[in-house]
Amino acid sequence: MISIKTGFLLSIFALWLAPLYLHSENLIASDILQDCYGNGDINGDGSVRSVSDLFYFESFLYKCGPPPPESINADLNSDCIGNIADFSLLQCFVVTGASCFDSYPVPTCCRVRLIRYHAPGDLNKNGEINILDLIALLSYLYKNGPIPEPLWIADVNANGVCNIVDVAYLTGYIYKDGPAPQCSPQ
Repeated sequence: MISIKTGFLLSIFALWLAPLYLHSENLIASDILQDCYGNGDINGDGSVRSVSDLFYFESFLYKCGPPPPESINADLNSDCIGNIADFSLLQCFVVTGASCFDSYPVPTCCRVRLIRYHAPGDLNKNGEINILDLIALLSYLYKNGPIPEPLWIADVNANGVCNIVDVAYLTGYIYKDGPAPQCSPQ
């Protein structure tokens, strides 16, 4: 029988680990246990936490720009994910020059998942591409549903036009292991 104290500690431990397993694809125990550190060199030019890193990260997150060459350097809050929260930390440092980090270099997982804020095909912006995004696309195209913001995330085949071909492309990706949604020219 587990005591109340032990049960409480196990619950706290499970809550601490939950974000790692809920938000990181294919995360394994060795990723958590290894000593890996991110330094904020988002664009890989050797200059860490610079204005050029900020613009590069912004381009990746919001404009479908290229991903950071080493994803580990994009995790600045030690959650094993490179996303808008890390962008905010980098922005804090670049703008104020103050230490916005608990520690530096930042301890992180050795495999960091990158999540765009605007990702092609993720029309509802929940970080996943699934049936809900397909419904949102159909609603926009045929039921006067809300316009995807920005519109290019609905152009999943990147041909510059959002139409029934995008519906077929997204359906193929979700259900038939088709090609992933592409970044559209802007």
